[in-house]
Amino acid sequence: MPSDFECSSRNIVTHRNRYKAKEWANWITLHSLLLLKNHLLVQFLLGWSKYVQAVKLCQKHIISDIDILEIYQLFLDFYKYYK
Repeated sequence: MPSDFECSSRNIVTHRNRYKAKEWANWITLHSLLLLKNHLLVQFLLGWSKYVQAVKLCQKHIISDIDILEIYQLFLDFYKYYK
């Protein structure tokens, strides 16, 4: 869980236009899969999960060369789902 996690996330519906990067990253990594699972087909949820994994890796304070390769591959896999 991110160290800057806030228990009271702002409502995404009413505040999305004012979300900051950290709020988007937290929403993506902590909430999106759970909230989208009943609204997306499994194939699209699998694609989205690649994006979520990549965002999680990007949030690390220290990103290794191996992380960069994994992030690249995850974003590429995400892109291929929606190409």
